[in-house]
Parts: sequence; structure tokens; C-alpha cells
Amino acid sequence: MLVLAAIPPVVGGTGGSAAVTAAGNEATLAGAGNVPAGPPAALKAEAAAAIDDATVEKRRFASSRDRAFDRINGTLADYRDPVRLASMGSFTDDAVGVQALAKLARSEANVTAVRASRYVALADNRTTYRTILDARLALNQTEGELDNEGLRRSAEAHVDNAERQFDRAQRRLARANDSEGRRAIR
Repeated sequence: MLVLAAIPPVVGGTGGSAAVTAAGNEATLAGAGNVPAGPPAALKAEAAAAIDDATVEKRRFASSRDRAFDRINGTLADYRDPVRLASMGSFTDDAVGVQALAKLARSEANVTAVRASRYVALADNRTTYRTILDARLALNQTEGELDNEGLRRSAEAHVDNAERQFDRAQRRLARANDSEGRRAIR
């Protein structure tokens, strides 16, 4: 079972977009290690707003910025509450949005792209963590109520697999946070 310490702590940041003052095309998002502790929906909303405000000169970068904004902003309507999603398709849309941000890493919006991708990754990880906890709780609450032992073992195996995949994603996110530019986004 995962413990709460599996979510990386937020270090030394202030909440909201006041963490970094906007200067020119600088992202209004906090840098690595300073991401606010807000709920996933708020983190993604801040990322989408920063992407939408990013200025790029070349048309190909504008196309990538617009695609990233459309995908990431489009997932905001999928939240049932500040943490839980109604559609797992949001993760796919976020992945497509982050891929578009990787293209922006070669533009003047590099800082915005890297920071927004971190916000989206952290938001998705927080949502995933909550979903896994919800699944484990539901499984524990049905203890003894399922007549089909095979069904119970299958459900336990799925939750265990989700926990392992989450741990792997946390390790990848930690490596990304130690990188810069396009590599950090990918």
C-alpha cells in the first residue's frame, strides 16, 4: 500500500501565481520544487492560463502553444471535484498537450513550457494518487461482500498494478525535474 510520503513535498514556494513575477515572456508559474500545493484542477488552470498568455513569434510555435492550451484547458471540465476526474481520457489529452509543450521548449516560451508541463504532471499524479486511494478504500470496504474470490483477486491485482505504475511515474517525474528544456518536458 502506498503511503502519503509517496507524493513529493512542496518546498519553499508561495501559493498561486504570485510565486514568480511575470517579466516579459516569463511564466507566471513557480519553478521546479516551488509548485503550489493546490488541488489538481487549480494547478492545471494555472498552467493553461500561462500557456495561453505565452508569446511566440513563429507560426509553428503558435500552433503548438494553441494545441497545448486546447488539450490541457479542455480537461478542466472533466473534474468532478478539485481532485477527481470524471473521464480518464483527460490523461490522454494532457499527454498530447504536454507533447505540444515539448515543441515550445525550442521557442522563447521555453520557461513557460517547462513549468506548465510540471504543473500538469503534478496535477495528474495527484489525481492518480487519489484515484488509487479511492480504489483501495472501495476494495477494503467490500471485504467479505464479494462472493467471487477470483473477482476479488483480480480487483486487488489491478489496484496493486496501479500502485506500481504510480511509483514508476513518480521516479520518472523526479528525473524530469532534474532535467532542463525539452528533456524535462518529455
